Amino acid sequence: MNTLYTELYSLSHEVTERLEDSKYVDFALQFNKNYRFLTIGDVLNSNLGGNLPPYLLRFIGEAGAVMCLPSFLNQSIHALLLRSLKRKEFRVGLVPHSPPYRIGSLASDFHYGDLLVCVEGAFDADVLSFIYPNVIASLTAGLSSFHLSILPFITDKFLLLFDSDEPGRKAVFRNYSQLKRKGLFPFVGDIYPGDKDPGDMFSYRQLDKPYDSLRYDFYHNQIYRIISK
Repeated sequence: MNTLYTELYSLSHEVTERLEDSKYVDFALQFNKNYRFLTIGDVLNSNLGGNLPPYLLRFIGEAGAVMCLPSFLNQSIHALLLRSLKRKEFRVGLVPHSPPYRIGSLASDFHYGDLLVCVEGAFDADVLSFIYPNVIASLTAGLSSFHLSILPFITDKFLLLFDSDEPGRKAVFRNYSQLKRKGLFPFVGDIYPGDKDPGDMFSYRQLDKPYDSLRYDFYHNQIYRIISK
């Protein structure tokens, strides 16, 4: 597996203070030490700058500092999401034919027939994993054709919880039909009323928890109602 993104992530730093008013920073400080920050200086002072895809190097340079959200598989990083600390922008570094984000973080006892929850964003997946560990993120509006080619070998039961905007709704309809045609069992989930995505469960959190209790119950009930069928 390509180790470029694993090496890039090794240059990043643990978040030990509130660098910016950002949910990613707050999440890193309180709940997820895998979320780390990286500066353009870190990259330029290493030997990696010339090996990075130009769009990622340019993005880090323009942002100055980014949050790194890694997805591990076999101890290497196959997907690395970079989130600007200045603007609401991100870029994704992927190895060729990369599986979904968090695919390497499923429960150790996950097996064929278990429910796999599918969301769009990396942050959505990481927040939702407080409710249920078997969550993956497509990192785009819906599962790609490559995702759809490998996921049927992992399980046959899927809950689609894509964003509530138009691209997300279209992705739910598209992926639901594609999974049904493969003879699988997709379920269409609901986003909490008024929210854009499951990650908002963290945005409205109580101070001592990584989630809002109402939203937690909303998603918990959906997931475990399907599991219990």
